[in-house]
Formats: sequence, C-alpha cells, structure tokens
Amino acid sequence: MTDPMLATRIMTLANSSAYAGGQTLQGLKPALMRIGSKAVQDMVFSESIRMKIFSVKSYRKILEESWKLSLGTAIACEAISRATGIEREGAFLIGLLHDTGKPVLVSAISEYEKQNKGLPIGEDIVEILMSQLHEETGSYVLKDWGMPESVVTAAGGHHVYHGSQATPAHRLVHAGNLICQHLGIGDIQNDVDFTVKHVFAELNLAEFEKIEPILEAVSRDVGGLLTGLDSAA
Repeated sequence: MTDPMLATRIMTLANSSAYAGGQTLQGLKPALMRIGSKAVQDMVFSESIRMKIFSVKSYRKILEESWKLSLGTAIACEAISRATGIEREGAFLIGLLHDTGKPVLVSAISEYEKQNKGLPIGEDIVEILMSQLHEETGSYVLKDWGMPESVVTAAGGHHVYHGSQATPAHRLVHAGNLICQHLGIGDIQNDVDFTVKHVFAELNLAEFEKIEPILEAVSRDVGGLLTGLDSAA
C-alpha cells in the first residue's frame, strides 16, 4: 500500500480481462481480494527480482526478453508442478531465477565498458558471451547467494536435455522453456525442433485435455503479471 508502482500494477491486473468481473474496482483492498493472495505473492516476488537484477540500463532488449522468459518459465513451471507434483514447493522460484546469468553478465559487461572509457565491446561479442556463459554464470551466482540446490542446478543446464540423468528441476525448467518457446514468450536461445505434445509426454501428460488448460493458464497468467508494467514504469 506504500508502493505506488506496485499498487498500480495490482489495480491494473485486477481490472484486466483476466480477472475483471464486470465492475471496475477503485480501491486496493478489493483488488487484492479479487486476484487472490497467490497472484499478489507472485507479483511482489517477481517485481522484487526484476528491480534488483534486471534493472541495468545497458542492453535493455536482452534484459527485457530475458525477463519475459524468466516470468513465463516460472508460471509454466508452476502449472506443470500442479499437474505432476514435480518440485511442488519451489517450481515458481526455479523458473523465475533460471536465466539469472544474463542480467549478471550484462552488469559485468556494462562495468567493463565504463572502465574502458565507455567503448562498447560489440553486440556480436555480447551475444557470444550470453550464449556460452549465462548458464554457468547463473548457477555460480545463485549458489553464492545460497539458493536451494534445485534452483542452482536448474540454472546451470536449462538449455540441455539431460535424458535419464535429468533431475526433477532440470525436467521442469527445460519443459517450461519449451512451453514458452511454443507460446512465443521471450527470446529462446538455441531453438530446437519439438512438438508441444512431446514435451508433455516426457512429463507423463500426453492427454490433450490436460495439455490445453496448462497452455491457456500460462498464456493468461504471463499476460496478467505483465499487465500494467509499461504504464507503471
């Protein structure tokens, strides 16, 4: 209630098409009741992460796409977790932090450029660094921050399919990434050929009647959490 930006986001979300019940709400308390404590918790936590580690002013396109992917993967991971029981307690966190290496690298690159009289190192080099180092960097930083092992390991190999060696967290975040790729959420590195049914089959969710609600929920909830972001900023 003391944070104007967050209050604006919550009001916009509560009155969006995903939640609106015909009546436009004017007060914050009715808005909180309409969207529910879980949506508020996810929004507050997501905003704190965005403001802390995705706020570097340089290379904004990279960070904006990474943020959308992180949020989309978090929501996808939680939806999958509800359907399968995989990483039931930490699914949202695993998805939200899996791309942490990118903003960390952007911050390091920006600092290097400042020390080098502001000379940019070049978009091509930045893309190579992101491609080759962001998983290892994210894993290292998250471990240093004392994050749970599942969060650390998922960040360290989320673009690789580990097959029978995959941990539950790996399976979850890899599937979440592919679902975001399928829905066009964020900029996925190293696009791979796949069918969304195959992704769900790997999770023992091959029935279409179980797949469609998950895809709809991810698309809706990502749109909801991103609602009002530009206007609030």
